[in-house]
Amino acid sequence: MSSKRPLALVVGANFENQGANLMLLRVRDKLAEWGWDVVLDYSTGTPEQRAQYGVRTLAPRKVERNAPWADLSVLNGVLPSRLRFVYPREISAVLDISGFRYADQWTRLNLEGSARRLEAWSQRGRAVVMLPQAFGPFEETADPARTLLGSCAVIYARDPDSYRYLSELATASGLDGANIRQSPDFTAEQAGRAPAGLQHLAGAVPLVPNWNIRERLLGNDTDAYLDVLEAFVTEVRAAGLTPYGLSHEGDRDLAILTALRERTGDLELVSGLRELELKALIGSAHVVVSGRFHAVSSALAQSVPTLVHSWSHKYAWMGADYGVREFVVDPARPAHEQVEVLRGLLARREEVSQTIRAASETVEASVARMWDDLDGILRSVTAAR
Repeated sequence: MSSKRPLALVVGANFENQGANLMLLRVRDKLAEWGWDVVLDYSTGTPEQRAQYGVRTLAPRKVERNAPWADLSVLNGVLPSRLRFVYPREISAVLDISGFRYADQWTRLNLEGSARRLEAWSQRGRAVVMLPQAFGPFEETADPARTLLGSCAVIYARDPDSYRYLSELATASGLDGANIRQSPDFTAEQAGRAPAGLQHLAGAVPLVPNWNIRERLLGNDTDAYLDVLEAFVTEVRAAGLTPYGLSHEGDRDLAILTALRERTGDLELVSGLRELELKALIGSAHVVVSGRFHAVSSALAQSVPTLVHSWSHKYAWMGADYGVREFVVDPARPAHEQVEVLRGLLARREEVSQTIRAASETVEASVARMWDDLDGILRSVTAAR
């Protein structure tokens, strides 16, 4: 076996999504424990972003097309650092951390193209593993999902519905589905880092919106979404607590919060934080209201009671994982009904926190088993190479 550290290409990373950044950090740190380095595609982020996360870069695809499996790594000894790439033949395994991509909700994406790229790595003898994520339904996206089922060494579904969607498709496609397993979100154990200048928000109540709720569930009805969020602000203030708006991802979420502030007056808005800062800030909250999956995960992993705004099956199952499914609500329900759920959560905060804490042990044990399985897969890869 080579004395070089083995390399895993991580696909599905996205520097604009703080939940995706949490997944990248956790995978990077876990693989480092096992002596592996992480590689990202040249098209993922900027050179500065990749350097900031301490990952290496796969050569641009035009280089791959000209010499797809040639050993060009010798050039790294004479090239400047910004041009030192990893080449395809150096990759030992491929890990997908897309989070939620292969489903009918994402028909606008090139799912067939990304599935075929994973298939190509598999055909060249690389182990391809899809780390825990949500899948399905597949009424319109069965073809790329079927490609995954036939290409991946292991596919980890993050919840029972995702597992069922994959298993049913495997059966309908004449596949045994033996490569389908289930494990929850793996970012729970990632520690946060307190942001500077926001200590005054400890014990406050962040509202974390998600533009998908407005566009996918409410027919792009901004007023309907704002009505609910405004009702939450009023309820939190009536309870003697401080609400604030927290943008977990990008301009579209921030635009919702800006409109909310226009309605509610003096509402502090927080945006621009990095993934670990967000996690720490969320961990300091009294309770959280969130429609962002990894904001929910960050809260529950730290035993912070959370009202979960659900626009996909992945939210309900995360609530179930932590024993608090009763606080997962449909954002399309009447605002007064949702306020009643929040009022109950505030009244039972300590009890709910204890429930979450007890359930965390089961979640952590399941994630540990997943890491053990992955470690075994990667050990077999390095032994073979």
